[in-house]
Amino acid sequence: MRLYLVKEIPGMRLPALAAAALTTAALLASSSPHASAAQAAGVLNLWSGLNQTGQVQPVPVPELEGCAAVDSSFLTRSVGNRSQSLAALYTNPDCEGEPAEIVSPGRRTNLARPRDIESIAFQ
Repeated sequence: MRLYLVKEIPGMRLPALAAAALTTAALLASSSPHASAAQAAGVLNLWSGLNQTGQVQPVPVPELEGCAAVDSSFLTRSVGNRSQSLAALYTNPDCEGEPAEIVSPGRRTNLARPRDIESIAFQ
């Protein structure tokens, strides 16, 4: 947020301008509580190409640990974990069995071979 010093606006007193600025700031801060919660939890990006290139499928990290299904199976070649959660990638919709890959928080990795990722367990 940028703050600007205002000397005087014709027809508007400084206290009225300050009140308007505070109201605007409060509205912006409360306008999207779900978006700010999602930003706090983070996102895991699945990429179709090596080194985070090609098409991307973002998967928001849920607020609680658990299994998150990918919208549709995504042929993944690299992953970027932009969250504070450990992410286990699965080739089935239920996060069962052995994960295809485990990605630590804040890490990026290339998969040894392309995998159809269907779900991700966040811990």
